[in-house]
This record gives sequence, C-alpha cells and structure tokens, in this order.
Amino acid sequence: MCTRVIWPDAAGAVLVGRNMDFHKDLMTNLWTQPKGISRDDGVEGKLTWTSKYGSVIAAAYDIISVDGLNEAGLAGHILWLAESTYGTRDESRPALSQAVWLQYFLDNFASVAEAVRWVEENNPQVIPMTDPTGGSKPAIHLAIDDATGDSAIFEYIDGKLDVYHSEDYWVMTNSPSYDQQLELVKK
Repeated sequence: MCTRVIWPDAAGAVLVGRNMDFHKDLMTNLWTQPKGISRDDGVEGKLTWTSKYGSVIAAAYDIISVDGLNEAGLAGHILWLAESTYGTRDESRPALSQAVWLQYFLDNFASVAEAVRWVEENNPQVIPMTDPTGGSKPAIHLAIDDATGDSAIFEYIDGKLDVYHSEDYWVMTNSPSYDQQLELVKK
C-alpha cells in the first residue's frame, strides 16, 4: 500500500516520505519542468496557464505527474484510491485531466493555503484518463504539502470533491477514503 508521511518539524525542516507500491512497473522518469511553460487542462483546452514555478516531478509512463516539488517548496503526491468516483462531466466547472492534476498545483501555487483557496473558489473536476497499462481507469487522490508543514488531501467520492486541510494531516495511505482514515486513527 502506498503511503505518504510528513515530519513537519525535523530540526527546522519539513521532511516528506512516500513509497510507491504498485503491481506494475510505472516506468517512472524524473523530469524538470521549467517555469514559463504554457499548458492546458489536458481535457478540452479551456483551462490554460503559464507555469509560475519550476518543478521536478516523477512521471509514470511519461504521462502523469505522480510526485513533485516546485521551487517554492510546494510538493504533491498522487496515491491510488479505489473508492474514487469523479462524476459525470459538468461543463460549468473547470476540468483537469488526471495526467496534469498535480502539475497544475506545482505550476501555480507556492503554498497549500493558496491551492486550497483556488480549489474552494473554483470547484475543479478531475477527468479520468485512459489507463496507460491497459487496465481500468486510474482511481487516485492527491496530497499536497509545503515548506511550512501544511497539508491538504483532495478526493473525489461519489462525484463530490472532498478537501481535508490541516497541518495535523501527516499520514495518508491508499484506501479507505480520508474521512475513514481519520476515523481509524481515532481508534
């Protein structure tokens, strides 16, 4: 099971560890993404941007950004979440392909708070992509963290975007959904 763990005060630094347990070789490559690159949503091309921040990412199959860190200290981590359901396409909402979901955050935000604010104001919809392994469409959720130790988790359950934002959210795994993970921690 994939897991992301934050140590928010490691002698004045924020350390994040993540493991990748997947049943197939993701043919992961590391890429540098310079600032100033023009991109689009990977869906309809309606949402466009020019990257404000450069980043280093791990790309699965050279298609989907699964981990990354930008020059401002914002990092992101894609993990599998079998319970993910993204809903029917709603044309009134901005869309992001799963392939660029993380990259959008790395390109545009310096902090978790900025990213969460944008999500709350815009209610974006993530659009599943075709699985490059030939299997079912990926079912994923996204964790982001920053240089202050702040953390947020974004999940789509029953077509609804759930946002969990707190400096106390140090651990995230694949399944179950994050609300259930929080309940398990209480037990």
